[in-house]
Amino acid sequence: LHFVREKLNANYVAGNFNTTANNVIICEQGGYNSSSYRSLLSYAMNHDMRKKEYYDYVCSQIDVDNYIDYMVAQMFIANTDNGNVRFFKIGNGKWRWILYDTDLSFYDSSINSMVSHLNPNYIGSNDSTSKTLAVCLLKNPEFKEKFIRRMAWQMENIWTEENVVSRVDEIEAMISQDMIKDCRRWGTSYSYWQSCVNTLRRYVRNRRVRFPAFVKSYFGLTDAQMAEYGFPV
Repeated sequence: LHFVREKLNANYVAGNFNTTANNVIICEQGGYNSSSYRSLLSYAMNHDMRKKEYYDYVCSQIDVDNYIDYMVAQMFIANTDNGNVRFFKIGNGKWRWILYDTDLSFYDSSINSMVSHLNPNYIGSNDSTSKTLAVCLLKNPEFKEKFIRRMAWQMENIWTEENVVSRVDEIEAMISQDMIKDCRRWGTSYSYWQSCVNTLRRYVRNRRVRFPAFVKSYFGLTDAQMAEYGFPV
């Protein structure tokens, strides 16, 4: 059973954003191949993001909404291999992130991804997980407000049990007959595969309970504040 997908390279960006491949800068991990991105990280680390002029400069270099959505998704799915990153910019445009390599996610709902993705003790100019930008930007009240509200919005509009389970059901039905043959071919257990699929369903149910608690603890929020942001309380 083969999973065919596009390669996430300059040609992928060019084809999806109406440009040419030679106009695209693709970065991996800490953006080692881009001096401009490393300079941006250094700028964010060495300037007070609470000050509007510094904050505005960083925001002028990145697609803020895209970055927040990327980070929130990574945290909700608890991707423990979040160092394998792809991001890009077109010409002199803004940096944008691509959700990439999520194999080690969606299996342990108890992982506190607020800590693993936003730990200020593990940031630097060669940050491979993009947490440096988030930790720095979260010092700005405007960004922090937007970030927390987006987490609540994603939970209630994207990562709902209905959305996720229906998608899992759809894909399971699509490939289940082929998986019977695949398991027979390789001498593996079809029932084990089914249990793995059920893990995805359990994950979203449990994650929806645990994730808000991690958010509340990390940001020191009250129940009233959580409700005002839009989290289920």
